[in-house]
Parts: sequence; structure tokens; C-alpha cells
Amino acid sequence: MQIREANAHDVPFLERILLKAYNWSEQRFILDWIRTNEMARRYLEGFTPDDDLGMVALVDGTPVGAVWGRMLPTERPGYGFVASDIPELTLGVLHKRAGMALDRACWLP
Repeated sequence: MQIREANAHDVPFLERILLKAYNWSEQRFILDWIRTNEMARRYLEGFTPDDDLGMVALVDGTPVGAVWGRMLPTERPGYGFVASDIPELTLGVLHKRAGMALDRACWLP
């Protein structure tokens, strides 16, 4: 498994991970909803490595999981909003890779 910084080109994959986060207990949402819902969009809209922190896990060069944090403003909070200077984290691993990811846990520098 490899870990690298997320970039703007990863947004389509991050959308899939965000969908997994929204569907954490059961399948209720679809990708088109993630792409059009105002609340969901704030977790990805304008994502850049210059302003946001994110990491992508890859197996054989294919993304299998990701974690990223966004600083959301008070006037546009997310579901886990605490304060504008505390990032909200989103994370997930594709289901078919979840066991492998846990078996190959690694430390990030």
C-alpha cells in the first residue's frame, strides 16, 4: 500500500469516499446527489492541496481509501462543525478493500 497527498485530480475519487461516508449505515444516497447537494458539496468544492489537507491510499496504483480535512466557515458549517479553525474530517475505504487496508495499516509521517 502506498500513501500520497490528495490533489484536485482526486476529487472524483473523493466523491466516492464521501458517498461511502454518507451511506455509513445503509445505502440512501447516490453519487449524483453528492455532486448536487449543497451540504455535501462543501466537503469537496474547491478542494486544493494548497488550502486543504488530504491523503489517498493506493494499492497497485489504484486509489482504495482517503482522508481529508476542510476548514469550513461559521456561516457555511458542515455536519461535524465545531469551530471555523477546526477542520472537519472525511474518511473512508472502498468496501472491497477495507479488510486489506486494515491488514496493511501503516503510519503516516
